[in-house]
Amino acid sequence: MSKDDQILTEKYNEILEREKGFQVFNYKRDPYPLYGQLSKVREQIQQSDAMIAFGLKQTIINTGVYRPGLPNEKILTNNWQATPWNEIEVGMGIMHHIPILLVRDKDICSGVFDSILSDEYIFSITSELELNKIKEDKNFIAWLNRIPHSV
Repeated sequence: MSKDDQILTEKYNEILEREKGFQVFNYKRDPYPLYGQLSKVREQIQQSDAMIAFGLKQTIINTGVYRPGLPNEKILTNNWQATPWNEIEVGMGIMHHIPILLVRDKDICSGVFDSILSDEYIFSITSELELNKIKEDKNFIAWLNRIPHSV
């Protein structure tokens, strides 16, 4: 993670642990085991009451083509992508019916971070929100209110 991304995730941890009393599990990138990589993610999600998925800049496509040869073909230029693991994690979270807060960079706008995505368990917030205003954001508050035993 970049230094700014690290500060962002630490601020969310601080709010949830110190101010709201939640136990936070950070799923960090580590060496993958030889077997059961997805099971490890699933097990942690099954033990969770909520989830935050950070859509942060991981890959840039300088030039490319989305859906080549199809009617909705699109030329991509300087297109940022989040980690593909976000798609798996959020999908598992939806299957487990837990509230999910999507915190996305303004340049991340595809897949689960598409701005038209709407679901009763998904709430979205921009990573550009001033860190001292997170707790006042209506989507953050709505997400908190969906968490069982929310304090």
